[in-house]
Amino acid sequence: MDWLPSRGTFVYYNGQLMGNPVRGKALYDAVLSIWLGDHALEEGLREGLLSLPKEEKEN
Repeated sequence: MDWLPSRGTFVYYNGQLMGNPVRGKALYDAVLSIWLGDHALEEGLREGLLSLPKEEKEN
């Protein structure tokens, strides 16, 4: 997935462009928040993708 300010959000699958670009940045931000947001879908996924140290949990 790529976002170009002048063109919008492009979605690729196996290197192939899927459909037309979606104008604006909202889709790009929403999809990235799934993996990189403060409440990522899977615990530790954000830290792994960004190579951050894992947060220690309180007991």
